[in-house]
Amino acid sequence: MSTLPVPLTRFVGREAELAQARSLLADSRLLTLTGSGGAGKTRLALQLASAVAADFPGGVWFADLSPLSSGEFVWDRVALTLGVKEPAPGRTWAEAVGHHLQARQALFVLDNCEHVVETAAEVVASILESAPSLKVVATSREPLGVAGEVTWAVPPLIEADAVALFTERAQQARPQFSLRDDERASVVDICRRLDGLPLAIELAAARTRALAPARIAAGLKDRLALLSPGPRGGPRRQATLEASFDWSYDMLSERERALLRQLSVFSGGFDVEAALAVCPAATLELLASLADRSLIIVESQGGAEARYRLLETVRQFAAEHLDEAEEVELMRNRHRDYYTEMAEKAEPGLTSPDDAPWQALLLTEQENLRAAMAWSRDRGDAEALARLVAPLGMLWTLSNRVVELSRWMEAATPRAGEVSLRLRARLRYYECLTALFAGDRLGRCRRWRTSRSPWPEPPAASATKRRHSLSWASSPGWSAGPMRCERMSRTRFASGVRPVFPTSS
Repeated sequence: MSTLPVPLTRFVGREAELAQARSLLADSRLLTLTGSGGAGKTRLALQLASAVAADFPGGVWFADLSPLSSGEFVWDRVALTLGVKEPAPGRTWAEAVGHHLQARQALFVLDNCEHVVETAAEVVASILESAPSLKVVATSREPLGVAGEVTWAVPPLIEADAVALFTERAQQARPQFSLRDDERASVVDICRRLDGLPLAIELAAARTRALAPARIAAGLKDRLALLSPGPRGGPRRQATLEASFDWSYDMLSERERALLRQLSVFSGGFDVEAALAVCPAATLELLASLADRSLIIVESQGGAEARYRLLETVRQFAAEHLDEAEEVELMRNRHRDYYTEMAEKAEPGLTSPDDAPWQALLLTEQENLRAAMAWSRDRGDAEALARLVAPLGMLWTLSNRVVELSRWMEAATPRAGEVSLRLRARLRYYECLTALFAGDRLGRCRRWRTSRSPWPEPPAASATKRRHSLSWASSPGWSAGPMRCERMSRTRFASGVRPVFPTSS
């Protein structure tokens, strides 16, 4: 079993580094590859995992943490990668994942840990303790700080490998490209100025579509001369990588720059339809142009429509320019509105016989949906947050994602009094459902009955219906109940009557 992604380009050079990393992994259970953005940590980790896969009959697993906005979803991403279901009431994610891995001789690759390093360290320490035959390869700009960790700073490419990488990527950008003897010195100069950083070299190589190596080298030289020095003692590689990005950004047309910075609002990828809807600057031509320049990556998903993504380093760079252009609020709101409409459109399909495509759509876009909810939560926009939580509650219920349901309900319910009656009713419904999942079958519903409520008291006759709703919600076959209760609630609050929720008699 392997969940390693298949790279779209060939791994170039690094034989000595790969051999050293393999040796380090053989003598340790946790190997963390460190280095600045663009140093090639991910590609080396993938190549290492592929090379040693035969040594791990229990499976080789890969989880990319870069789309996560905070550490609260690291356990969820790890569990989803492993196919671990949500833990039963009274159990933790650590216990569920540990139980799944404990008898496996397996390898887990945890990529891009730096922005969630504390939670990533907690997860790694927990699974290593639970599974004695498990090994972990992590990539991060800083060590995880876990006991027994071996850290290895990924070195820059040696000159020969750097030139080989530039040449291969240049041939992908312009198939007729062939490195002539009189151009070799310029390519060596490019690679040296970029300190052998693979990502920076690939960005420079993409320029050969329009420029000769000598022109690229001259452009880098002029651009670097204009840069102010970075912090004293800071890593020089980051400055040169930023210079490469700045120079590539300056080479774009104004429309291409606008699109690149607007695309930074997406999390975990996007498709053409989303880019065209969210980004005012987007056109098919500009998307293709940025892909040709290696600033966005095209990912294939079998027969499905291709998705795009920005490398995390490029996304952070573009986000800084979005902030400088004072477009953050505009673009975040457009992003939120698009995914809110998607969730509301998908919700009826979730309760239809043909629900699988709708679930797949929302799960594919879950990082964008989370980013939209987080934006609404952080802005204190209770109505916008409720508009997302309400339709996604059905997805989380049907896919048994109770932890996620609980987490967003905790964010939405404190300000439920500020939202429309329709949304308030639905939030209360899902909060009761959360209580039922957690085994608190009566507690929260009883608290609603004794708390001050914006609704008039229901007629006495509805008590029978409330008892009936509790009976099916508490029964072994209650899983069909939420959909019936949802439909009943909609009918009742549409007529202005307080919806019925499971409660005590």
